[in-house]
Amino acid sequence: MNTTDQDQEDIAKRLKRMLLCPRCMIELKIVLHEDIEVDTCLTCNGIWVDIIEEKMLLNRLSENYFEH
Repeated sequence: MNTTDQDQEDIAKRLKRMLLCPRCMIELKIVLHEDIEVDTCLTCNGIWVDIIEEKMLLNRLSENYFEH
């Protein structure tokens, strides 16, 4: 059975929604921080980002740093 690109994208979205905190093993919730999705554990307050989100956050931090 072949999967389409849309099928793979749907699977990836479902898996992202089911991410567990590696510390607590509780499902992570998506919290928007300045329009950037940050996976957050509501139990331990840990945050987890993928590489794209990490780069976006770091870019924003460096922009704010140099503006002051």
